[in-house]
This record gives sequence, structure tokens and C-alpha cells, in this order.
Amino acid sequence: AFLEPQAQEKGIDFTVHWDARHRGVYANRDSFKQLALNLANNALTYTDPGGRVSLSLTEEDLPGWDSIYRLVVEDTGVGISEEFLEQIFEPFIREKNSTLSGVHGIGLGLTIAKGLVEKMGGTIGVKSTVGKGSTFTATLRFRTQSHRSVGPAVSSLRLLLVEDNEINREIAT
Repeated sequence: AFLEPQAQEKGIDFTVHWDARHRGVYANRDSFKQLALNLANNALTYTDPGGRVSLSLTEEDLPGWDSIYRLVVEDTGVGISEEFLEQIFEPFIREKNSTLSGVHGIGLGLTIAKGLVEKMGGTIGVKSTVGKGSTFTATLRFRTQSHRSVGPAVSSLRLLLVEDNEINREIAT
């Protein structure tokens, strides 16, 4: 909701899709929110009016309590040259075409995004084509609070109670 006015002002089709089933996740919420904002803001900044920006989160369950989360921000913006992709996350580095396009900034947004991902123990990558757009993917592993059943159902478990006091046996039953 925070970036919707910026998208509307530029006439950009901005969509958000969240496909995460677990409500409780052990993660730094502020860092994750800042990561999503940085990547989406970068995409909106470098996408021309009438373009498209999408932000999506998908979840892949792992055995046990963990899940893999993929935050993907895709745009139809100016794109990034293959040579510049190698240094895209370095501080204060901006590609020549960003200056020519009239976009101003100091070149720290993606450096901050990479730092946030690394702080959360994840990875970030980018694919891009000049003039067609870019796709940034952050992959993070978080522990979840709700656990999928991996053992027998509770109703099929049996318990043996050894108690010599009759009243205690009745209470336990």
C-alpha cells in the first residue's frame, strides 16, 4: 500500500501476490519489510509510465519446521546491461543509462537490499535485459510456528500408565 501512490502517479500496473501459508514465521519483520520496499521502489523508479511491476512471495515447505521463501520483484523497466550486473549490488555504483533516463539517486538501494538479505542468511540474484526489464529474487529460509504433521495422528497413539493409587488412575483416565 505504501508504494501504490507512486505507481499510480506514473501509471504503472503494480501487483502484489503473497502465497505464504504459515501465519507465524520466525524472521526479522522490519528487515523483510525494508527488503521488499527497497526492491519494489527500485523497480518503480526505473520503470517508465505505462509499465508493469510485480512483487510476489512464494513459500516452499521443507521437512520439519522450516520453509523457503522467495521474494521476486519483476519489472518492465530500463533493464541492466550484462556488464553492469556484476557490480549491481556495490555501493555508489550507477549505470550510465540510469543517469541518461533522468533518474537521480546515490546508488545505495540495492546495496542495502543485499545487506538485508545477507543479515537474514539468504541470497539475492538478478536477471535483466536492457530495454525489457529486470527480475530480482531474494531467497530466504525461515522457521515457521505452525508445524505440519510428520508423525502418527494423536488419536492413534497409545499410552501406558502405571499407577498404584486407584483415585489417580481414575483421574488419569
